[in-house]
Amino acid sequence: MIMIYAKEMETKQALQTTLLKQINTSTEAIQSAEKSLTMWKDTLQNNMSTMESKLSYLQDYLDIISAQVTSGIKTRIPFFDDLSNSASSIFPNSLPNYYRYNYDGGNYYIDDGGHNMYDRGNKIQVWTGSGPAAVAIYNSTYRDPLGNFLMMCKGGHPFVLSMLTLNRDGGSRQYNIQENGKLGTNGTGNYSWDAGSLLVGSYNIQYVLYQVYGAGNPSIIQIFFTVSSPILGSNGNSSLHYKDIHRGTLRTYNIVCMSENAHNIYFNYILASTLDITMT
Repeated sequence: MIMIYAKEMETKQALQTTLLKQINTSTEAIQSAEKSLTMWKDTLQNNMSTMESKLSYLQDYLDIISAQVTSGIKTRIPFFDDLSNSASSIFPNSLPNYYRYNYDGGNYYIDDGGHNMYDRGNKIQVWTGSGPAAVAIYNSTYRDPLGNFLMMCKGGHPFVLSMLTLNRDGGSRQYNIQENGKLGTNGTGNYSWDAGSLLVGSYNIQYVLYQVYGAGNPSIIQIFFTVSSPILGSNGNSSLHYKDIHRGTLRTYNIVCMSENAHNIYFNYILASTLDITMT
């Protein structure tokens, strides 16, 4: 119990330190940060099983977005590169016992990942409305033939996928990200979902967290989130809801959906992992 408590306190401290480090020194930013910290404290206290699902990187994403807008960069690919590079810097430094899983499968899945993390998993598909699903090929860019979204994907540490909703024809459609695969847990361990929102300045984040932990294998931490702001020209509803089709720790079949009428909203997915303390 002492070890678990110590890990929880270490996590809280890492979360607060990372958030505060990235905050702008203006009074408005500090006030927003204090509100965010209070919310995350409450979330951590009420949902202790989600301790491994750190959200401290979100403030860093907002900083990057602000820098992109301020500098006048409109190109989508450099934006995604900065996003994924930031995640690669933040996650290994923020997550205790961060695990760098192996990309040992094909170009669209992780076979084992090392330490029996998967039995072929992290297979991603994206689609809108009732349209056909597009398989996310690692380290590639995909443009919807109808021009309604642009998807970018990078197999780094962590894995990052970002879908920019464009909604060119102004239609009403739902945006979906699906992840599925078999886990190396063989049905043991625990799993949990959590969802919420974060407002920092004019940036609005809606998030859904999913994790599998406590099986002696590397944990599965899936973070789905949207980023919207008037500064980005975002409009429409960016709220998320999820469908846990399989419900268990044998395999994943998770679908997260963003509400209709979204334009210039970033819909993202990140896969992170930590090693069980007994494995280090």
